[in-house]
Amino acid sequence: MNRLTIEKNKESCKITLQPKRIGWIAKAILFVVTLSAMLIPVYVLFTKDASQGQIIMAILSGFCAAFLIRLAMWNLFGKEIFEVSDQAVKHYIDYQFFKDTLYRSENKNQIAFHAIAQDTEKSASELLDSIPVTETRENFHLAISDNNSQLSQSNLYLSATQIKDVLDEILRLRNKQI
Repeated sequence: MNRLTIEKNKESCKITLQPKRIGWIAKAILFVVTLSAMLIPVYVLFTKDASQGQIIMAILSGFCAAFLIRLAMWNLFGKEIFEVSDQAVKHYIDYQFFKDTLYRSENKNQIAFHAIAQDTEKSASELLDSIPVTETRENFHLAISDNNSQLSQSNLYLSATQIKDVLDEILRLRNKQI
């Protein structure tokens, strides 16, 4: 199950989603493939008589290596973070060494949080009443929308209990500010 952490403050909350960690065999395979993809461009770089095919292969291998490095960092250190405060809403992915900001809004009053499950979208208040707490499957995404257009959605799935905890906390913050 994906891990959920909610850090509460008086004026804000930080919602952290972490993927299931992969086993050591998968880590070893990912490391070997990534290292191989990184060594091909280095080898071609130091070869005196590199053909056009080798150069093209080295460039493609370099792009593959960049993707695999990012994938490895996600599986080893990755976190998806939603920060909801009085001033802003931020959604970003933290790879420990760098971050990808997916969404940032300074006008928090026009933002709505939704749970998306199997082609069904419900607002926070509708969801809290309709999902049984005993639901254990991880089939919900947390989404942020602005004026009925979806702006950002979590990459990780959450269980019904987890999504209810998140939406409860967001509603608590909203009700406190009214």
